[in-house]
Amino acid sequence: MGIEIDRVAWIGLDEDVILMDGEPAETFDNHLVDAPVALFERSSFEAQVRRDPGGEFLPDIVFHSLRRHDYREKD
Repeated sequence: MGIEIDRVAWIGLDEDVILMDGEPAETFDNHLVDAPVALFERSSFEAQVRRDPGGEFLPDIVFHSLRRHDYREKD
């Protein structure tokens, strides 16, 4: 499983925001497919890519199943 970079943009989010990505899936009786949304802090992601372009990149925040999961501790 991998992460596809769809687009790069700066997004300012309130702490209580929830993001969801999905598409209708006819095979599931038109229920919405719950695709995860991974967000990276731009400057640290950019630095990681410069250090190791083929490396493993972990997101700072993931939204999945209408829940926010923080993966990195904030300084």
